[in-house]
Amino acid sequence: MAPAQDSKELLPFAAATQIRQLESHVYAGDFSSEFCIGSVPNGGYVATHFLKVARLHLSPRRQHNALTAHWEFLSRSSAGPAVFVVEDVKLGRQTSVLHIKLFQGGSSSSSALATPAAARGRGQPVAAAYVTQSNFASEEGLSLPTGHELHPPVPKVDLEKLGREEEEEEEGGQGGGVEGDENWTRVVLPDSAFKMIRNFKNCMYYAPRRGHPRRSIVDLWLRLPGGERFTQDSLGYVVDAWPTIVESYRPPAPAPGGGGTGGGGEDTPAPFPYDEVFWYPTVVMNLEVKKALPEEGEEWLFMRVLTRQIKNGRLDLEVLVYDRMDELVAVSSHVNLVLGVARNVAGRGKSSL
Repeated sequence: MAPAQDSKELLPFAAATQIRQLESHVYAGDFSSEFCIGSVPNGGYVATHFLKVARLHLSPRRQHNALTAHWEFLSRSSAGPAVFVVEDVKLGRQTSVLHIKLFQGGSSSSSALATPAAARGRGQPVAAAYVTQSNFASEEGLSLPTGHELHPPVPKVDLEKLGREEEEEEEGGQGGGVEGDENWTRVVLPDSAFKMIRNFKNCMYYAPRRGHPRRSIVDLWLRLPGGERFTQDSLGYVVDAWPTIVESYRPPAPAPGGGGTGGGGEDTPAPFPYDEVFWYPTVVMNLEVKKALPEEGEEWLFMRVLTRQIKNGRLDLEVLVYDRMDELVAVSSHVNLVLGVARNVAGRGKSSL
């Protein structure tokens, strides 16, 4: 998506997800407003902080890789200081399991939450996760081919052409001086969209030129701005990079002077008004990492997002992530709500969502 400002002005993802250790089992971060949807940080952005905490906490045991993670988003998080309290559930030779809780309070400094007791004194956690860590480099055991393939199939891509086209645009051109990929093109949103979904300007998205296989499936190639690369920790962010699959069903605006709410005509009434604004908060998210990314990171990742049912303001999401070698990197499942945007920006009380 083409952001309103140059990528050089964007806050790098690594800088926006820094973690520091306060005590043996207490860590601090700071959620950037640049990764918010409305007033709430993107759930995957928050999840990456959890993964960084887990890696840092278990680095003395050389268990650097998240094998699985399960998040419960209990109430709305907010931009600003965040403290993570870690409980060692199991410290094992091959895998270790951590229970991590996220606390936020009214203080402008994380020092006010610098101990587990102080953090808990702030009330209920904002989010909690169980993270299982391992060391992929030491794994050994049976491996078998399964013949797994994506259906419908994904169009072929030339990432070098996509990259060259993007570089020309960033240098001030329009991308027309180089040959673009014949099957993929960058997704562009109007500048006005970033007033609500600032998070989306922090990643570049590329979609099939001929459209997605169907409305319930979204295929995307992802790339970070400014030459930054995806790391193992950023997989939390990647799998929640496109929670807006409902937008595939958005009816078109009515023709000028035509009135109405948009839609496909009398025989196909619009599922909702074309100008209704939704928020898609994540309630639960699961992640399983299949492959370690290289130490230097990956420039490109592909993901397929699909939903099986959207009903009564609730939807499921399944996310599959692949690298440029077509190898499966991660799988993820979500439960999301479909809420009016007023719930995102409403005052914060006891009711979280």
